[in-house]
Amino acid sequence: MYLEYFDKGKKQKAQIKDASKKDLKQWQRDVMPFEKSQAAKWNWETFLVREYRLARMTGQAPKFISLSVNNTPVGMMLLVNNFKAHVNHGKKENLTHVWYIQSAPADYLKKHNINKSTFDLSIGRVLLDAAVVNSMKSGNDGKTMLHADPGGKDFLMEYYTKQGFTNIKDGRIKQISSFRDNDGRYFFMNKAAAEIFTFSNRQKIGQKLTIEKPQKKENQQSISF
Repeated sequence: MYLEYFDKGKKQKAQIKDASKKDLKQWQRDVMPFEKSQAAKWNWETFLVREYRLARMTGQAPKFISLSVNNTPVGMMLLVNNFKAHVNHGKKENLTHVWYIQSAPADYLKKHNINKSTFDLSIGRVLLDAAVVNSMKSGNDGKTMLHADPGGKDFLMEYYTKQGFTNIKDGRIKQISSFRDNDGRYFFMNKAAAEIFTFSNRQKIGQKLTIEKPQKKENQQSISF
């Protein structure tokens, strides 16, 4: 089950759902104008046409995830739940791969009177938790991978490490997957780390950890073309 709140006082409700075309359009229109980081050039409506369609064609089970607090969008993510990659030398794993993840910028949050200091769990951490839960539900045992955008420099590398991800440093792994060279900025969370991560998040807000049984087949029809 997804995280239900951002805070242990249960005043800041976390609403996590599969995002629709309408949600992506709203995010692009209302949130992106405030973005000043390396993500400023992203276009979520283009991701829908390009990355989402490509992932479906290659059987990677893509899904857009939207995160809101008290009905105000604060996070967006595109992940795939059937991604095969080398995270350990000589062994290919089936896992969940986060393609794009974005927390709403500070100025946007300020405009909507959202005070992050009242959160016990950050927006980014709640999004990453949703990715790990997707991995568990899809039968990937919580195994989750992502790539730190070079535009984020050392900050993103340090951030993902603090969240419990391990940098894939093994020089013997030349390629993460067929079309992804190992540039030293890939991160992986294994089953044990995923269990610790999800448990600690729920412990902070007093929520019981309940994970649904793995789905037999990932629903890839949440967004139609």
